[in-house]
Amino acid sequence: DVNFIDEMVKSLKTNYNIDSNAIFVIGESNGAMFSHYLVYQLPNLARAVMPIYGLPLVGKLNVPKTLSNTPILQMHDRSDTTIPW
Repeated sequence: DVNFIDEMVKSLKTNYNIDSNAIFVIGESNGAMFSHYLVYQLPNLARAVMPIYGLPLVGKLNVPKTLSNTPILQMHDRSDTTIPW
């Protein structure tokens, strides 16, 4: 999936006039887990990331230094017992 996203973004940059500095990654639930993984694998991809009620994969809870300048807005409901924050 990471390679697919990487190739898709490269294709979009080649074929369309997109602003590379305006790519945002947003995911919900399993997509939020993937958004954590995606920016971990491709730290220069996104300007910001917003995972919504989805935690990083086990063993990936530390944000790598390569993402130190990437805003991450983690959204959770305090009463969520299925995916606790």
